[in-house]
Amino acid sequence: MTQITNLRKKHEQFKKNTIMMLSTIIKDGRFWIIVLNILIRILVTPIGPLVTSDLKRNIFYGAAFWKLGFKVYDLKPLEIDPSFSITDPLSGKLSWDNNTYDYPWLHLLFFAFVSLVPFPIIATKTVFTFIDIVNFLLLYMLEKNRLSSPLYTLTPTLKKNTPSHMTSASTSRVAYISWLYLFVSIIFSNIEGQVISIEVLTFLVAYYLYRHEKTRLASYLWIALSFHWKYLTIILFPTFLIIDATRIWLQHKDIQQIFQEMLKPIVLTIAVLIGMSIPPFLQSRYILNSQFFIGFQYDVKPWSPFYIGTLMPAAFFMLAYWLYTIYVWIKPLFSTHIQYNTFWKTIIEESDHEVIALILVQIFFLFIYRFAMPWAWLYFFPVIASLEPKKRRTLFFIYAITAFIGAINFIQLTVTFAGFIDILQHGI
Repeated sequence: MTQITNLRKKHEQFKKNTIMMLSTIIKDGRFWIIVLNILIRILVTPIGPLVTSDLKRNIFYGAAFWKLGFKVYDLKPLEIDPSFSITDPLSGKLSWDNNTYDYPWLHLLFFAFVSLVPFPIIATKTVFTFIDIVNFLLLYMLEKNRLSSPLYTLTPTLKKNTPSHMTSASTSRVAYISWLYLFVSIIFSNIEGQVISIEVLTFLVAYYLYRHEKTRLASYLWIALSFHWKYLTIILFPTFLIIDATRIWLQHKDIQQIFQEMLKPIVLTIAVLIGMSIPPFLQSRYILNSQFFIGFQYDVKPWSPFYIGTLMPAAFFMLAYWLYTIYVWIKPLFSTHIQYNTFWKTIIEESDHEVIALILVQIFFLFIYRFAMPWAWLYFFPVIASLEPKKRRTLFFIYAITAFIGAINFIQLTVTFAGFIDILQHGI
């Protein structure tokens, strides 16, 4: 009887706590904003895609996988199915009919399973909605607690007076990046059906794994696995290596120690990258084609500052953004007298270590993916969200201007504004 009584008491206490928790949630305005967001997503999910054909092509190749396996990588759409009729919403022409499939095999496998369910387009967008909510929560926590930042792993090793914002879990009252992501991602996930939600998730998971020493090695494993979902994820590999090398140098001041400690993550990452490449390699040699890694398929007027001959307006803004980010990085050194023979040592030990990840991700991003689609810039959100609130506001504001100019460039390069408005009206 005593056990039964105790169980009843625990049940009643659990019931009471649950009711209190639900009451608190319902009274919180943030809950209703999320509900509104989900309702908007439900309403717009049947619309589109309006501008891109990627979702339909992904499902087409996913369905073809069950018949041809990884051989789909060697075939053009009309070679797979002579009745291929997917058109580009912007031009009305057959979509990428002279190109083979260029996404990694985990990406292909995902859409292979999606192609099996009823209403695959709706199903895909529903999955992306769920992932966007998860991304929102992870971004929100990242903004509210900077202990989640990979760069925070550097700060305990600094020997000189470290700014207070780098030695505590500095918080921000308004998590605007996460809220902006929650609504901006509606366009990409629920209208266009772009896979950017999963790609942002890969970045966020890598960040959260890297923040703890016990799971830091797992972050490299995650990067290697994620590479086979989206090649661009590999930019986190050199980024984390540089951060690790800096941290080890600050701790030991020994180059040999850097090589010893970094050998394991390097070997693990390379081994997984190669090992995971074997399944598709048994049927196709597509993975040996360099264009899939350095973006040759996007050679139409790139606006990366690395390609001066084809600079678009967005390139000037992005270049200015990078220069300002570098300025923020080395700003702490302006009050320090630096001798020539100790320049790089001073840069490593006394500069603002938080910002270096953003600089590295920016550089590797455009070097690999020089035709920067506006939706791909959401990759920067996890990095910016991890910064100290004041720098976060400044750098995010400039980033938003750059992304806006880039979106204008993208429309000009594709359909022009008149055509874009006409497509929107036709779709609605």
